[in-house]
Amino acid sequence: MEDNVVCVIATEKHTGFIKTCTSCDRENANHYTKYYRSIGYNSRTVTYEELEQIHEKEKQEIDDRRIQEWLLAI
Repeated sequence: MEDNVVCVIATEKHTGFIKTCTSCDRENANHYTKYYRSIGYNSRTVTYEELEQIHEKEKQEIDDRRIQEWLLAI
């Protein structure tokens, strides 16, 4: 059963950062993917392992941006 549960993520087109997500069965993922795209987001279906990796990458990018902004302010 757990192998069947996925996450559909909606990402901003400009930043690529996740704005929202929906947990669902793999069979229903296409419905949510189409919905997110219809309201202006990029979207894709990922496993929770992939979601964790994406989230860690986003955190690192945000931290890097904050450091650069801080250095520019000095």
